[in-house]
Amino acid sequence: MKDSFLNILLTIFLISISYFYLIGAKPLIVTSNSMAPLINKGDLIIVFEKKDYQLNDVISFKTKGELVTHRLVVKEKDYFKTKGDANSSVDFGLRAMTDVLGKVEIIIPFLGFLLIYFQSKYFLYLILIFGIFLLLKKGQNAKD
Repeated sequence: MKDSFLNILLTIFLISISYFYLIGAKPLIVTSNSMAPLINKGDLIIVFEKKDYQLNDVISFKTKGELVTHRLVVKEKDYFKTKGDANSSVDFGLRAMTDVLGKVEIIIPFLGFLLIYFQSKYFLYLILIFGIFLLLKKGQNAKD
């Protein structure tokens, strides 16, 4: 019963992520607290591309090879400025509107931490140890 529930949960999660990709949304993992308390490190955000962005929208954009998620505070025709809610000042420099990935529409607290953990080598070690434990347990049960 417990395995069935976990399988159903995993299936729903995978279908949801696939659906988001199909409709052009991008799931991103937040790596800083610059948008706290609204968005925190380790949250999973879903970003949707829009035709137009408004002041105070929380957007994700590319800058110097990194992805940043901040609030839109200055908007001109082809350029914008942003600010993290937890930061004391506006981000330095103007950014091109072509660098915007999209607007944050969905925030899922802590899920990013879980996804990072599943991708880590420590999770692989845990799975290996657990697998060896199960094999030893099965071997011990066969002897009894």
